[in-house]
Amino acid sequence: MFGGASLSPHAITPAERRREGAPRLRATIHDAGAIAGVRRLVRDLVGVDMSPQRRADALLAVTELVTNSLLHAAPGPITVWAWLDANRLRVEVHDAGAGIPPEREWTMPEGMAVGGRGLALVEVISDRCGHRALPWAMAWFEMDVATGNGNGRH
Repeated sequence: MFGGASLSPHAITPAERRREGAPRLRATIHDAGAIAGVRRLVRDLVGVDMSPQRRADALLAVTELVTNSLLHAAPGPITVWAWLDANRLRVEVHDAGAGIPPEREWTMPEGMAVGGRGLALVEVISDRCGHRALPWAMAWFEMDVATGNGNGRH
């Protein structure tokens, strides 16, 4: 339990750290109450390496992808992986669902539809994003670490 919710942060082993591209954060989520805990873990991972606005955007994108997974995936745990290097933050959300249909565009829904804006928000605030369905469902985003006073967006 993490903060009263079901969140399991996993320690990264020294062997995993030595591998190139090893995740810096891995957490398993079992319910919506754990979203705040995942946000804290990503915030701590990013630290001061991103501007406050970029960090806020990253936390919003994490929230959207985890929420989407909780709402639409098959029952079971959701795993969040995150990497931060000198150039970018990458976050992946894995679940046991069927995944986002390949033809699904990450755009705002038409008219006054309730819901359906999360993926479009991630598209707008991230530098790159995508999804795949096999061998398990995964949605991801990347954000470049800002250099200078800009927000890092292209």
